[in-house]
Parts: sequence; C-alpha cells; structure tokens
Amino acid sequence: IILKNKNEINFSPNGNGGCFKSLKQTGHLKEMIDNNIKWVFLFGVDNAICKVCDPIFIGYGIKKNALGCSKVVKKRDPFEKVGVICKKNNHPAIIEYSELTDEMRYLKDENGEYLYSNGNILNHLLHIDFIKQITSIYLPPHLAFKKIETIDKDGNPFHTTKENGYKIEYYLFDTFVYLDDLKALLVDRN
Repeated sequence: IILKNKNEINFSPNGNGGCFKSLKQTGHLKEMIDNNIKWVFLFGVDNAICKVCDPIFIGYGIKKNALGCSKVVKKRDPFEKVGVICKKNNHPAIIEYSELTDEMRYLKDENGEYLYSNGNILNHLLHIDFIKQITSIYLPPHLAFKKIETIDKDGNPFHTTKENGYKIEYYLFDTFVYLDDLKALLVDRN
C-alpha cells in the first residue's frame, strides 16, 4: 500500500482493459446501442500522433466484416520494445516485448521476414457486438511496476524518479482471445 498523503491510500486506474466493464456499469454501453453506434475506436494516450477514427481504418474493418481490427507497424528490429500481434493457441493475441523469447524474436517466415514483427501501436477498432460480448468476461490481472507518487516519512510529497510500486492492471488485448480473427492493417510508421 502506497500512501497519497497521510490520510489517503493512493489509487489509480485499472488499465485499458477496465474500459469494457466501465462502459456497462455506467450505462454508456446501453446508450451506445440505443444510438446505433456500431464501432468503438480505442487508442493509447501515449500515441500523440494517432489519427483518431481514421476513416481508412474504419472502412477496412467494415470491408473485412470484422469484429476486431488493429493497426500495426513493422518492428524496427527484433528487440524494439513493442508488443506484437500474432496468434497464440489459434486465437488472436498480443505478446508483450518483455514476454518474447530470443527464439521468437529471431524466428523468420518462408520469405525471410521476422515472424513476430507486427508491432502493436495500440490502435484498435472493435465492433459493438464484440464489446457487448466481453463486458462480463474475466480478464487476468497483470502486475505493472510503475512510478507512484507518494509521501516521505514526514508526510511531504515525494516525487520518485524510478519505479517504486506495483499496480494491478487489466489489458484490453486480453479480450482478443474471444475473437475468431483479428484483422491487422499494416501502416507506415511515419
């Protein structure tokens, strides 16, 4: 437990995977359905140049008749710190860079290209039918080692320069195993 101040425990968001249950609990999912919304575009806040609701991406999802799509970029090299979109146990998955083994990093396909090279840039398009399906499913918790603001022994704010605690997060891509297929649109990194 890390304190925010002398009288309060420090709480933080539960990761991007928490958005689905929140949509249902707040009534926003019902509102979306009532307003005939068909697609939800999700992106990471750390992607400052994201083209929000990219019409080409949305058109791609519609044309492919998909329940889920992701934009990807080719990884620069096998050790670039980005997760990859792939299949795991015959289901769509994102494997974090920290979970890739050296064997996986260097594995090549029949064309000599790295097999695990579709870098996840956290640009996802999900159909409302899929979101309705996943609002009640169990998502596995992940421990994330983070910098968490706290107080020093005298109760004064302490701004840490390094990771000092764990938080429990849920990842939206853990829902991808419930898709039959996840369409990936390869885009130019620039």
